[in-house]
Amino acid sequence: MVPLSRPRCQSIQRSMRPSAILETVDQTVKIHSTSLVLPIEETERRSIFLSNIDKTLNFKASTILFFSRNPNFSMENIIAKLENTYRKILVQYDFLAGRLRWSNKKGRLEIDCNAVGAGFVVASCDLSFEELGGIGSPNLANQQFALRKWNALPGDQPLLVMQVTSLRCGGFALGFALSHVTLDGISRKIWLENRPLSLQAMI
Repeated sequence: MVPLSRPRCQSIQRSMRPSAILETVDQTVKIHSTSLVLPIEETERRSIFLSNIDKTLNFKASTILFFSRNPNFSMENIIAKLENTYRKILVQYDFLAGRLRWSNKKGRLEIDCNAVGAGFVVASCDLSFEELGGIGSPNLANQQFALRKWNALPGDQPLLVMQVTSLRCGGFALGFALSHVTLDGISRKIWLENRPLSLQAMI
């Protein structure tokens, strides 16, 4: 199997909550398309109980992975492969295609596994990975690689949004904006490893 990129894959993982002083690099990320991706197979309609801790930690967290250019794969091919794998993963992790809802009967939030879909964004950046400054220090501007606010459908907020951003150097960034009520740090890492990448990301 030919890997999607050369042996350089790095990631940034942080909460969407404001941090202290963050380095910024001017960049332009242009969004080309937004869509909802459905599980590739039919999934069971069910609800998932959320603990009091989950209710307290109801915010979006992001993970951003950077991949080098691989001449064996065009960006169009990479996007198609990622979208197809995304749909397969949503069968096993069906709750990520669901929505938060309030249960009047239980008097609390829960996840409705209704297979409405997870967000999928295709974008591009006018800078190379080197011009972004690497990942040696936090960069507030890198939040543009993981779309947090979903405006495709008014009133609808997917629990997961995956964004593929092509870079000027031919590499790409793969960003995930994920509701913390679904997966925390450790479980999010396990989820990312469920469909193994050809290269092990540094988290």
